[in-house]
Amino acid sequence: MSLFVWNDKSWMFVENPLEYDMRNFVIVRKLFIKWKKSNDKPFSTDEIKRGLRLFGPIESIQILNELKTSLEVYVLYEKCQSAFEAFYANRSGILSTPNLLQIVPADTWHQPDSHSIWNTIDPEKCSILNLNDDCLLHICTFLDFDTLIKMAYVCTRFKNLLDEFYFPKRKIHSILVFHASLNSIRLAMKCIGPHLEHLTLRYSNHCVKTKNYLQSEHEERATYKILQYCGENLKKLSIHKPEGRKPLDKLCDLLMPALRKIVCLEWNTDFDCSTIEKLHELSPHLETLILKKRTFSCECKHITSHLHWPTLKSLSTFQHMFALNTPCQQYFERFIYLNPQLKRLKLTNVNGELFNVITEHCENLEYLEMLQNSDQCNIHSETTIHLLKK
Repeated sequence: MSLFVWNDKSWMFVENPLEYDMRNFVIVRKLFIKWKKSNDKPFSTDEIKRGLRLFGPIESIQILNELKTSLEVYVLYEKCQSAFEAFYANRSGILSTPNLLQIVPADTWHQPDSHSIWNTIDPEKCSILNLNDDCLLHICTFLDFDTLIKMAYVCTRFKNLLDEFYFPKRKIHSILVFHASLNSIRLAMKCIGPHLEHLTLRYSNHCVKTKNYLQSEHEERATYKILQYCGENLKKLSIHKPEGRKPLDKLCDLLMPALRKIVCLEWNTDFDCSTIEKLHELSPHLETLILKKRTFSCECKHITSHLHWPTLKSLSTFQHMFALNTPCQQYFERFIYLNPQLKRLKLTNVNGELFNVITEHCENLEYLEMLQNSDQCNIHSETTIHLLKK
């Protein structure tokens, strides 16, 4: 038995049913036909039958759209071989019926495209709001963060959908404080602020003028707006502020709402005496302090040498805090002596004397990492083994 099969892209006429892929091809008996109407007389389906019955007996004719100059119909042949002959005759130009404009297989996975058919579809039914939540969430995976924020303010449904499935997963966020506008900060932080656990703030290197006020004034307003929307989930704060931007105690005052919540602070800017004192005063729950600039200098001796920080459990430094074998080292040794509760230390400048102080006083130490040049290393292996045993 001969079969006419089609898969929306290509067609075949096979003699054996086993010669085609039944999962991708379907058998065709129905044809989509576009027929030109005659202006001088009313249309009748008999006109189509007379033009197409020469290929084989027709089972039925279904009218789809009746336009002013043309008609769109489904023609169902009794045999798929008859449908193939009509399709092939029109495709090869053998068929000489003047009123016949188009023949396309209709027994397919998708109906044939037709401009007139699409015009009959209600535009309201094609709205993105008619998609279910799964489709909308899949679309969201292709959008960047700024676009998702704008999407959240399009309508209530989008806002509720993102509030439930996307924004709670946004735990880490970084903001260029000197670059972001106050309005963009407000829109974004209202969405993700209550869910943030780690917030990074990056400040400008230069004080330049914006439209109405200085960049430093903009940064103050932006910082206040950011922290206004941060929720109780905020646990870590990272500050990146260039050198020479003073006063730092004013920055601490701006960060006070966040400092009272966090347990981890990463400070990538200069330290002075008032800064350390402010942080100690404003961070009652701080457990981890990460310093990336020189800290225990001579100008801070009055604070660091008498500073007891009972909540602090971890201290990390990524640059030289002080010069070895100087009074600055003694201030840090005093700091270690006053804070024996430290459990994790990551230091960049350690000699034998400081190592001994750590060994003697940090009884709860669980992790120690030392980064230094090989020519500065004079720590005895016996001391290292003694600490490892503890």
